[in-house]
Amino acid sequence: MTTDMDHPAPRLPVVVGVDMGATKILAGLVDADNQVVFRSKGKTGGERTPKDVLGRILAVVQACLNEALARSLSVAGVGVGLPGPLDSDAGIVLEAPNLSGWRNVPVKAELEGVLGLSVHIENDANLGTLAEARLGAARGLPNVVGVFVGSGIGGGLVINGDLYRGSHNIAGEVGHMLIRKGGKKSGAGIPGALEANAGRIAIESKIKKRIRAGQKSYLEEAVKKRRITSGLLREAILVNDPVVTPVMESAINHLARGLANLINILDPDVIVLGGGVVEALGDWMLPRLVKKVGPLTVGRNKKDAPIVPAQLGDDAILLGAALWARQRLERAT
Repeated sequence: MTTDMDHPAPRLPVVVGVDMGATKILAGLVDADNQVVFRSKGKTGGERTPKDVLGRILAVVQACLNEALARSLSVAGVGVGLPGPLDSDAGIVLEAPNLSGWRNVPVKAELEGVLGLSVHIENDANLGTLAEARLGAARGLPNVVGVFVGSGIGGGLVINGDLYRGSHNIAGEVGHMLIRKGGKKSGAGIPGALEANAGRIAIESKIKKRIRAGQKSYLEEAVKKRRITSGLLREAILVNDPVVTPVMESAINHLARGLANLINILDPDVIVLGGGVVEALGDWMLPRLVKKVGPLTVGRNKKDAPIVPAQLGDDAILLGAALWARQRLERAT
């Protein structure tokens, strides 16, 4: 015979955290101890128009609300991490360069109108950084920079323990940092930007160009059939592929310049490095980055650049969204 003591319920209230990415939407019930007690997942959808995606967000949130009801849990509010610059106070996504039609989308008002709950939005990379600073790789450290290398490169800043958003809510857009003259453009149209030289899309483009020019590679067949995922990059690196290895070395050189700039300007306790590319290749990338970043910094031990891998994986933005919702709810009371 079992009792409630054998399966204690999470402390009330819970919040819903949502991570809306380019391909997936992940939502979760997060308790007062910042534990994810239930997850719901959906696809963003190929068309990715605002109306369609908002409907998909509502579906995964509703699954969480149904679970909360089944467990007799009270939901205090919803936090949502979204790509692109946004006005979190007004609840509006100003622009999402990699999503169709996402300009001045009133996400907060649209979701609150259906859910009847308080909704709080913030940039996804900001929330990933907040979660790593409070709960993950940089737990307990006051000054943290997050850099996430995925399709592009996102970032966030935590200063004196709080998320720093800047005067226009766009602080931390490290992927658009200029690291070379000219060249390909970032998602925001900035030539010579970090993500246009070290993000996965940029890496994939360079690899495909070399293979199509006749260079032999482990990824020749993959290029014909599908996109080059972070997992495929890892497979190619493990066999020291003659195309992929030099392209990745070049990306690391560009990333090292960007990280050194952040260290020299902000003097953080640590840079937390995450994202799909780092999750797949971190054990290969991080030692090389530390070695290259150190000599480009000032006032530090040049052999000990403060760079650590992210710890929270797929839950980082979800947890950050939950933390953000709780913070905003507490300040409103």
